[in-house]
This record gives sequence, C-alpha cells and structure tokens, in this order.
Amino acid sequence: DAERLRIERAGGEVRKDKSGPYRLYPGGLMMGRVLGDVDTPLAVAEPGIRVALAPPGGARIVVASDGLWDELSPRAALKLAHALA
Repeated sequence: DAERLRIERAGGEVRKDKSGPYRLYPGGLMMGRVLGDVDTPLAVAEPGIRVALAPPGGARIVVASDGLWDELSPRAALKLAHALA
C-alpha cells in the first residue's frame, strides 16, 4: 500500500513482528504517522487527509492510528462509533 511504499522509499522496512502487529524498522515503531517528536525519519507527522461530504442527517468520523485498523475493519469501527454515540 502507499504507506508501506513511502516507508520503503525512505529506507525503512515494514514487517510483522513475533508479537503480532506490523512494525516499522529500524526502530520497531508500531506506526508510521506520529504526533510530536520522533527519533526516526521513517515516521512522519504529516497526516493522511481525506475529504468527504457528510450526509444531511449527520455522520460519524473515526480518527485513529493504524493500530486500530490492524484490528478492526472500517465497518466494525463505524459500528462501534454508532454504539458509543
């Protein structure tokens, strides 16, 4: 995917660790996008942005790190968001 390609072009590697989640190497970070300081050039603070129009009745927005998407499908995340509203 595009994020893996961005990391590989920067000289990094994405692989599944023995503990299960995908990690960014070198460093072993579990995410490629961060907020705040980070000690590797492979993790960037530039957000992924997507524009969408909300339907007239309103909508839910799920803002999450890639760790959530490793565990939940978009449909499951939205179902959870609706249940919490």
